[in-house]
Amino acid sequence: MKKFAIVSLALAAAFAIVPAASADPVTWTKWGSDTGTGTTSVGTATGTLGGITVTYSGQTSGLGIQWAAAVGSSYPGKSSTTWVPTSSYVGGDVSNAPPTNYNLVAMEGGSNLPESITFSSPVINPFIAIWSLGQNGDTASFVFSNPFTIEACGPSTEYGGRCITESGDSVFGTEGNGVIQLSGTYSSIDFTTPGSENWYGFTVGATPEPSSLFLLGTGLLGLGLLVRRQLAS
Repeated sequence: MKKFAIVSLALAAAFAIVPAASADPVTWTKWGSDTGTGTTSVGTATGTLGGITVTYSGQTSGLGIQWAAAVGSSYPGKSSTTWVPTSSYVGGDVSNAPPTNYNLVAMEGGSNLPESITFSSPVINPFIAIWSLGQNGDTASFVFSNPFTIEACGPSTEYGGRCITESGDSVFGTEGNGVIQLSGTYSSIDFTTPGSENWYGFTVGATPEPSSLFLLGTGLLGLGLLVRRQLAS
């Protein structure tokens, strides 16, 4: 009984050192290159998410900052103010919005092209930040192969707008902005964008595994050593 009591106390101590869960900073993809092709053929975009290479394949008009510069004054502000206000992209498990200089994958939607985001290493519970989805009078959407939750949403600095919405495995916007999270471990994310409009964009992010898991593992390792010593005595 004495040994059992000691083991029980050690187990309680191991769990006691694990802090309450909190939102860790999100690492967002830094997009660096693309082969934008418009709406009729598959294009690609490549970036880095920490030490992970992220590749998008599907309908794309290129990367947002370069695309905005190409069309000039027709779309003022896109090259410097995307992903603001940050309040529209922070909430739930998201503690930081994508940096304004990290770009986005620009899309028009309205095609049957297969679309996917692939990772060079599996990513746990990835986030997708969505900017300017749809416009007044034109609802656009992302239709995913997996369920998700909306973590944050709101207007954009450029066009105002509102929160993205969800129905089943689809996210909709009529000038919608926000961040969704998919639960699980992913090597790739598949979706389609059946509704078309002038242009909208997305980026993807992830957090490192929670530090609490490391602390829990450390505590349980210590518990195992204690139990071994007690049983051997």
